[in-house]
Amino acid sequence: MRRLLLLLISILLLIFAFSCDADIQIYPQDPVKGVVLRATYVGNQSTKTELDNLTTYHTAAEIRWSSGDSLSLFYNQAEPAGVANDRYVTNQLPESSANFYPDPAKVPEGEPYLGLYPYNEEASAVVEGSSPSIQTVLPASQKAISNNFDPKAMLAVGYSNTLASMSFYNVCSGLCFTLSSDSSDSSELTKYSRIEFKGRNNEKIAGNVNISLKTPSSPKASALAEGASEIITLVPEGGTFHAGVDYYVMLVPGTFNKGFSMTFYGANNQKLYTRSCEVKLSFTLGRFAYITEVDVDGKLAAIRSGVDLASPKPANCYVVSEAGTYRFPMVRGNSTSDELKDVSAVTVLWETDNTADNQTVGSVIKDVTFNKGYVYFDTPSTLKSGNALIAALSGTGDNTKVLWSWHIWVCKDYNPQASAKTLFGKGKKILDRNIGALSAVPNDPLSNGFFYQWGRKDPFAGSAKSYLASGGQFFKLTAARTTVASESVSATEDYAIEHPTTFITASDGNWLRKNVKTLWGTSKTIYDPCPPGWKVPAISDWSDVDYQRTGNAQRGYGLYFRIAGSESDTWFPNSAVWFPNNGYVSTSGSLLMVGQYSCYWSCEVSGNYSSALEQSQTGVGNYLEYIMKPMETKVRVEAYSVRCVEDK
Repeated sequence: MRRLLLLLISILLLIFAFSCDADIQIYPQDPVKGVVLRATYVGNQSTKTELDNLTTYHTAAEIRWSSGDSLSLFYNQAEPAGVANDRYVTNQLPESSANFYPDPAKVPEGEPYLGLYPYNEEASAVVEGSSPSIQTVLPASQKAISNNFDPKAMLAVGYSNTLASMSFYNVCSGLCFTLSSDSSDSSELTKYSRIEFKGRNNEKIAGNVNISLKTPSSPKASALAEGASEIITLVPEGGTFHAGVDYYVMLVPGTFNKGFSMTFYGANNQKLYTRSCEVKLSFTLGRFAYITEVDVDGKLAAIRSGVDLASPKPANCYVVSEAGTYRFPMVRGNSTSDELKDVSAVTVLWETDNTADNQTVGSVIKDVTFNKGYVYFDTPSTLKSGNALIAALSGTGDNTKVLWSWHIWVCKDYNPQASAKTLFGKGKKILDRNIGALSAVPNDPLSNGFFYQWGRKDPFAGSAKSYLASGGQFFKLTAARTTVASESVSATEDYAIEHPTTFITASDGNWLRKNVKTLWGTSKTIYDPCPPGWKVPAISDWSDVDYQRTGNAQRGYGLYFRIAGSESDTWFPNSAVWFPNNGYVSTSGSLLMVGQYSCYWSCEVSGNYSSALEQSQTGVGNYLEYIMKPMETKVRVEAYSVRCVEDK
């Protein structure tokens, strides 16, 4: 904690200290006679420099102007025709804003102006038009400065239609790192003369860059084709790196598809060794990866990064639609503060591709690990649609206990928000498929998805078939599901958490020993099984909607619900969303009535029961008829489907 506190203090006091050249004068000497340009670093967090050490800790850095700071001011001038690049310098004490004094005889009023920090006489700009931009240089050779960046490498830009003020935005990302010491040799770090940072796919990360200000509050920097693919951190003044001191590499934001390497050189350009990170890693605007002791063998190799799935809030289920590396916080459900404690390991409890075929471990997700508050996992490079359950454990051996578990829903090219539908006459969007389904196509067994006991967050295998005259066939998991009778366990919320693969039977219809009615609710709870931004619906979210009865091999076994925008009575089946009759899991744990019956849970309760939407068969023959009706007397021990609605 003390280490993080010192880091925060050092960043908050950050000063760009490079001195004003002797022959540069501030114009005018008397500000009253000239125009005052007040330059400000934008203060909200999305545009501050933010340190991110790939854990739950994030540190914001306030950038301050200092005496001697100079900037380029670009504007259109008449003589000589073209874009001017004037240098202006401030002489004030460190502040978050600074005054610069453009020459009123030179600078036209009422024109667009672009600003660049630091000043570069070789920089150029496009000022007018719909795509203003600046071309400058991010140095590929950067001086190592203790607890600070090389000021020449900290690029920031601004845009304004007035000379009165200009807001500056950072355009860089980078790496903040420390070096190790060797107890056997107190002078160990004197051997480093320079450190080379490079993408393992030779990505352009410095040199000539273009900074687009098409959206002035969100500038985008990109290295040009002739840019540099490596950045050299030069030895600090005095000729010695120090252990435990923060050094910075400033680079153009981007993704290293094959990771990056840091090569350490000694005297006479002697290559000492290379340390590598070999995972796909993104350096995003305004963020820094914070890595300690980067020269220790294996330290960079252990880095895990990934797309954070917990947006807008954490959840018990996360959707993955592209191959890559992902992470999510180890918190309970949608809580943003209830972090798990004493985690000893994370593991995959099962995987499935929603078919009756045997599964290969690691075919859906792999390389699951954790680091200070986050779970990390990879998918294979060729994404395979399926589902998996990850658990956080405490203890070891016979004392191992599941602390929490999360459902990973892997569905190639699936965007829940984009494919969601709004039912006719309703105000909320609803997913186009059941939780865990890999398809929304009628009569496709992959559209069946999972089953849930009411109030539980963890899924149970669904049907691998669309229709079976009797019984059913669960799709295969890489681990067997266990069924436990409530008479042999006192089923509590804690028991359900610790046994996410256990289907709890009960003779009285309630898997839970006590009649707890708040496990799911109108407000999303920590036990809600839906992805971020979605929740278990209320009955009113889908009842009294037009539907089409159907039940043959051509149109599938289930119901088509009418969606918004279908004003014509000929809406079926093109303006509809599919609800399969995928059966249910009985009180004894058996799969029944696949293709003939289904129930969809709501978050509501009624006495000792819970409410669901029931689709049941009323006819026989080649064209089976079904009815849809809300039911308030469904026992919570049976497992039904969940179709999520927007959490709003």
